[in-house]
Amino acid sequence: AATATWRLPIYSSSMVFSGCIMLAFACYYKARVVDQLSVVKGGNHWKDAHSELGPFACLSDRDTCLTTTFCLPVVAAKNYHITEVCSFWPACVLMFLGTYSPFVCVTAIIRGVLTGRVRERLGYSSSCLQDIVLGLFCFPCEVGRESLEIDHELAVKISCGLDSANISSGFEGFEGFNVKHASGGGASGSFHQVPYVAPSSLGPLLGKVPCNHRVPHH
Repeated sequence: AATATWRLPIYSSSMVFSGCIMLAFACYYKARVVDQLSVVKGGNHWKDAHSELGPFACLSDRDTCLTTTFCLPVVAAKNYHITEVCSFWPACVLMFLGTYSPFVCVTAIIRGVLTGRVRERLGYSSSCLQDIVLGLFCFPCEVGRESLEIDHELAVKISCGLDSANISSGFEGFEGFNVKHASGGGASGSFHQVPYVAPSSLGPLLGKVPCNHRVPHH
């Protein structure tokens, strides 16, 4: 009982501290990434199951892997928001509390239901039991896979701005997250960069930090 008594304040403090950091990043990520993406409209067409990415697809994408590893609730909220399954902020809070609390099993069930809706929105059939099991044992990888599926559907590439050039130069000219919109069809098309400034309503929070909004060539 005594051990539980001193552990509870430590756990609560760490949750509050982590929550503050996650909130700051969520505000930044929403402005730089989520607000620059259109929603997945979905449709009545169904895709071939073989075209769906594997559960460990995010391991081959450095940016998605890093973001999912360190900021999983934010990426999951982006997935639900873009597919119109759930708004960004409620999803972010739900995923944060569910992921970093003892209620992981409950979160896996909720996550399984939400994942099924995301799959249907993307044109894939879903299995609730399979989604729950994958969410329970491969949660980060599944969130990363979903994110890549959505990016492919929108023909975009989300970069966290970390590359060998930035690292070797001591992050001189580092610009943070940016969204690249493909031209010429498909996520493998060419990209064009134009300057972008955060909305004025976010000025007090983000200042005049320039963003990179990538748009297709015309």
